[in-house]
Amino acid sequence: MSGKSTKGKEKKAAREKEQQKWKEQKLILDSANKVEDPLAMLLPQFSKYDRNGLTIDLKYYSAENLTQNLFDFAFQLVEQNMRKLYEESWGWNEIEKKRELKESDSKFIIAFDRSSSLPVGLVNFRFVLENNQEVFYVYEIQITEQYQGKGLGKYLMMLSEFIAIKQKMKKIMLTVLTNNKRVVDFYKEKLKYEVDEYSPTIANEAVAGEDFMYEILSKAVR
Repeated sequence: MSGKSTKGKEKKAAREKEQQKWKEQKLILDSANKVEDPLAMLLPQFSKYDRNGLTIDLKYYSAENLTQNLFDFAFQLVEQNMRKLYEESWGWNEIEKKRELKESDSKFIIAFDRSSSLPVGLVNFRFVLENNQEVFYVYEIQITEQYQGKGLGKYLMMLSEFIAIKQKMKKIMLTVLTNNKRVVDFYKEKLKYEVDEYSPTIANEAVAGEDFMYEILSKAVR
């Protein structure tokens, strides 16, 4: 009987430990999601990008306070930059993409050209629990064509890392289409992201010879 009793106590202790961990993770995520402006928790200079001929102001928006004009900008920029790549992989679904951008926990950092006040880029992200870890998940990072190649995208990802650290996330994650080789190389080579253990190319490695349409990349920040 004593052996069974000991095993039962061990299982109960393990369950209680797991429940406590989940409660702590939920507190971290709830706290992050309640922050009115993650940018305001960083030094003011982080909300500007003045390099390579660009003068950019960065502003934060929740899905709730994003104006219709800014939502239209966000969707149109994603469509302009990504539709062809989507059509070549898992297909483009306008309704689904709009729904994703409008989700209640969806958050945006939008880049504005200071001289014209026009939006020119964005990061769309969420604070989520992913594979039992607190994660800053980048859903979209998009830059208008004429502003690409000037370091703004790299800066927005660096800024995302700072916010993730400030909000006590464990890692940053994002999904990339494997047919978008330039972007895959950008994350892996320039930003030092690695293929996540839950990416299909690793998690499903037993499926010999199968080609996957996407990879999940990540970087630990804590």
